[in-house]
Amino acid sequence: MGFQAKAGTHDITAGDALAWPEVYFTGVGWVPFHPLPQSDQVPKPPEQEFKPKPETSEPPPPSEAPVPTLEPTTSAPKQENVPTVGAAGPNFVVIAGAGGGGLVMLTFLAFILIVLIGRSKLRRRRLDTGTPADRVEGAWLEVADALRLAGRPAPEHLTAAEVSAHAATAAARIRGKHTVRLAAPPIDELAGVVNESTFARDEAASEQAEIARVRALTYIGELKARRSWFRRLIWTLHPGPLRWRRR
Repeated sequence: MGFQAKAGTHDITAGDALAWPEVYFTGVGWVPFHPLPQSDQVPKPPEQEFKPKPETSEPPPPSEAPVPTLEPTTSAPKQENVPTVGAAGPNFVVIAGAGGGGLVMLTFLAFILIVLIGRSKLRRRRLDTGTPADRVEGAWLEVADALRLAGRPAPEHLTAAEVSAHAATAAARIRGKHTVRLAAPPIDELAGVVNESTFARDEAASEQAEIARVRALTYIGELKARRSWFRRLIWTLHPGPLRWRRR
């Protein structure tokens, strides 16, 4: 037990008495404990005395980082290697393009040549070979093909006389830009020769075959002349007669 002394002179009474427990620890001895709050302290829960105090760490002082300095360099900047097309690249493309275009042109020219030769042989076979009756029939087929090339085909059910009238309408008188073109010569005589060759008992004579040839070529020339230059070009290069031919 003991008492708490106050500053100055005063009387000590029983109220000043203070008792406290002590706990013995091995190797330490008796340790006093004061479970009651002190008179000069603010009361607070006893468990706060046993809570560990938080550690406060002060931030480290800022370190001054060295400022980088740029040193002048005398070496030239590096240039990126840009891939360049070799000298053979463009030449190869040009050669390949020229070769492909040349192949197309050769194919087109070969087609034109085949059509021209084929149609020439077809006309000679129709008008110059075979019996007179065959040549008369060939002249009539030439006129029929010409009407188809002119865009005015004759219906198949028409008779020879009706085809002659249809041909006269297809090659009628026309007025061009500066000239007036008269009607093409009629093919009535050719139609008569065809009827005689088809229905007569006697064979057609060579004179009749020649008349049919002349009348057919004259009419075809006039019919073609009435077309525009572009239609005449298509007429010349058209492969149709090679597919339409009946003999």
